[in-house]
Amino acid sequence: AMKRSTIPGATTITHINGAGGATNNDVESTGQFQYQDYRHDNGKFYYVPQGYDLPQKTQMLPAFRLWINGDNMNERMINNGISTVKEPVHPFLLWTADQIPTSLWKKFRTGWWKVLSTMTEAEGLNGLKVAILRGERSRID
Repeated sequence: AMKRSTIPGATTITHINGAGGATNNDVESTGQFQYQDYRHDNGKFYYVPQGYDLPQKTQMLPAFRLWINGDNMNERMINNGISTVKEPVHPFLLWTADQIPTSLWKKFRTGWWKVLSTMTEAEGLNGLKVAILRGERSRID
């Protein structure tokens, strides 16, 4: 069964219950990609899969793409490394302390947040930020 709810400042969330769902997690669709909330060992749901870490030595343009688009290419190995499963990560712009594990949130706030949030405030980009927060647009190439 599927149940719809809304989260303020985000797009519609669909929760898949029961055996019919692949992950029993919340799934958010932005049109091109689906984002889900991942259950961690502590029982909490987060915007990132367990063990997710920020990319290292990222240049500004790829970092800005993660800020706007999320990490749509994130994958996890399964079946002893035989195959992979996609685990897309929400746009970093939508991250809050409640939706990211504490250690990752601290790392993000000290290394990424200030410069990327400042870039988003630049003239001409505020409309993009508002559209993303409304769930109207979340893609930049």
